[in-house]
Amino acid sequence: MPGAVFFASELKCLYSVCDKIISFPPGHIYDSKTDKMTRYYQPKWWDPTNVPTAPVNYKLLRETFEKSVRKRLMAEVPYGVLLSGGLDSSLVASIAQRETLRLKAAAMAQMQSTNGEAKEVEDNEDKGEGLVGIDDENKLSTLTYLPQLNSFSIGLPNAPDTKAAKEVAKFLGTKHHDMTFTIEEGLNALTDVIYHLETFDVTTIRASTPMFLLSRKIKAMGVKMVLSGEGSDEIFGGYLYFHAAPDKEAFHAETVRRVKNLHLSDCLRANKSTSAWGLEARVPFLDKQVSNI
Repeated sequence: MPGAVFFASELKCLYSVCDKIISFPPGHIYDSKTDKMTRYYQPKWWDPTNVPTAPVNYKLLRETFEKSVRKRLMAEVPYGVLLSGGLDSSLVASIAQRETLRLKAAAMAQMQSTNGEAKEVEDNEDKGEGLVGIDDENKLSTLTYLPQLNSFSIGLPNAPDTKAAKEVAKFLGTKHHDMTFTIEEGLNALTDVIYHLETFDVTTIRASTPMFLLSRKIKAMGVKMVLSGEGSDEIFGGYLYFHAAPDKEAFHAETVRRVKNLHLSDCLRANKSTSAWGLEARVPFLDKQVSNI
């Protein structure tokens, strides 16, 4: 059909009917009358030459990130956190655990005031009813809670990340689930991973394979949403090679470049590796308020 424009959430729907297929750029709208893309989201950091000059406000950064995690705990389904044992996922897990404990205490207090006494909740039983949302003080307001926050990690046998994740989970008091896989299992999953990712990028496929295997286990446990730490290394320059930046201008330009390509790499992995099994991944570090600080 000459001149026709098709849209789909996956490339699989388009390859048989389209000669040219492109990824719809994030932050854009498409005008069918003019056949043009227009960027509607114009953050102040988008221009790589606009290097920040204001001193870091650590208090604002902390409060904004905590709010970002709370916002993503708005859920009426069982949820958990992906925990690698690194700084990024550990921060997400610690805030989520604190909110989970606070919500549980509030729900128990409500039950106590209603029934005259609090009843113990079994480890595998979810209790609480109520609407979820952020109140006027930017606090998560709901009586829906989980008896214990589930955390998940995956790695090859004796992987250092697995050991670190267990230590963090023990410190935070989460109900941790550790999964190991063999190289053979990873190789056997490659065909399915590529099918769902719709990319042949080696780095993305390599990182997606364990996440794909873990997502299957998480969904089988009945968990439907997980928090993850994607985006932090791009925003804050956490990758090791950032230390080689010759000046702040080059450092900032590289962070902007990495963030602009997230939809083709880490966000692609986090989205499609999990959604392949009907699991939703939420990424607090990529909240607009966090990146705009």
